Amino acid sequence: MRDPINLLFGLGFPLVLLALLSVINTSLPPEAANAMFEINNLAPGLAMFGTVFMALFIGMVLAKDRTSSFLMRLFTSPMTSINFILGYTAPMLAITLAQATITLIVASFFGLEITAHMPLAVLVTMIISLLFVGMGLLCGSLMNDKAVGGVCGALLTNITAFLSGLFIPIGLIDGAFRTTMNILRFITAHKQFNQL
Repeated sequence: MRDPINLLFGLGFPLVLLALLSVINTSLPPEAANAMFEINNLAPGLAMFGTVFMALFIGMVLAKDRTSSFLMRLFTSPMTSINFILGYTAPMLAITLAQATITLIVASFFGLEITAHMPLAVLVTMIISLLFVGMGLLCGSLMNDKAVGGVCGALLTNITAFLSGLFIPIGLIDGAFRTTMNILRFITAHKQFNQL
């Protein structure tokens, strides 16, 4: 709650992409429409892609806490390192839960069928978000808030978007990029989510 702008961005950006790509898909002629932009592929992909913003959000919060001496004041408390990690991670899981749920509910207005598998899909999203929360904690521990914005906001977001199969059909990618996609396992998370 200490950084409402990043919180609103993290919750709202997947919804903006959902609306934009859904409108683009309906504007394309049927023979040119890409299956990646159909709501059944798009909504789960965006819910999964939204977890990358957890790295930006937690990294910015931790970096600001370090530079404002807030973290130094916390060190005077009897908290252990696990308390610090859980204190930063638990709220991110709650935000991921809200983000994935909101994305899937809004996607139902664009034609996504709500099924009994949706809670399991949200759970998978929360598990995957731990990877990005960890990256954000690492970046926030080592960098200032401007550097975190560049690394987690621009670099990590684009790498995840292009190597997860969200915007580019996986069948069109080969060679070193395909190998990288398989090593990073973003592609597996996207496939698992879509199967739910």
